[in-house]
Amino acid sequence: MARDEYPGAEQFVPEQRNRDDLAMAAADCRGCPLYKDAEHVVFGEGPTDARLMLVGESPGRNEDKQGRPFIGDAGKLLERVLEEAGLSRDEVYITNAVKHIRWSVEDGPGNPKAPGVKHIQACRPWLDAEMQMVTPQRIVALGTRAARGVLGQEVTISKSRDQFHTSLWGVEVVVTYHPAAVLRHPVSEERDRIFERMVEDLRRAQRPLEGPSPEPELRI
Repeated sequence: MARDEYPGAEQFVPEQRNRDDLAMAAADCRGCPLYKDAEHVVFGEGPTDARLMLVGESPGRNEDKQGRPFIGDAGKLLERVLEEAGLSRDEVYITNAVKHIRWSVEDGPGNPKAPGVKHIQACRPWLDAEMQMVTPQRIVALGTRAARGVLGQEVTISKSRDQFHTSLWGVEVVVTYHPAAVLRHPVSEERDRIFERMVEDLRRAQRPLEGPSPEPELRI
């Protein structure tokens, strides 16, 4: 794919830092080719004074259809995880590292595919804007692609979930599984195990900070 197909989202991000203006501008984003096949842009939602920001990978089929993050089966499971961890969806800001769905060409029409590194990099200015808007105390990365989006490097969940990491904005990050990992695993015992690990990680993310929360740096 030609290099000029990934100009990045920076030129599409407005000066305004409120959620409505950002979401409206994101609908016109042409920072990477994913907008061409997407039905809707899926911007983040939740209280802009949330202590926790949850970052997923990219929208799924239901999210693309309705334009909201985590409203399908993965979203329902995430709400169960939040409840077990003593949280509700209304308390957290939820978004994705990539704002448009990626449809798979190789596997046939109608099949979502994980975003690539170029998509994550091109879409990062929207995360920058959301970070400045919300200024969360911690970020929870749901899945390896989400972790790539907030850390800027590849990580392995099994080796990373028991520790705090530092995001590109200086805010602490907890890495955990994407809810789809629970839904897709063929073994019920392992599904339960992953679910419990996610609950543990969300509880860890709520631990008091040892020092003041850093002010996120604006990258756009």
